[in-house]
Amino acid sequence: IVNDYQTVEDPIFNENLIKARKKAGMTQVQVAESLWITQQTLQKWEKGKGSEPSVARLVQMAELYQVSLDELIKGE
Repeated sequence: IVNDYQTVEDPIFNENLIKARKKAGMTQVQVAESLWITQQTLQKWEKGKGSEPSVARLVQMAELYQVSLDELIKGE
């Protein structure tokens, strides 16, 4: 059984989250409000601290940033 949240320290993944957000022209506050999460949660995801976002949350982020899941996760 795999939890909805897993801790994965992958600097490429974390950097992709930041790049996609900035490419979309959004601040952390804007993203947090759009996803109904705290800014601190988003900061942790972008820094690779604590748990990573669930697959469902990644789908929401990809849609919000208008990128594919591959681009968001792997940078492709």
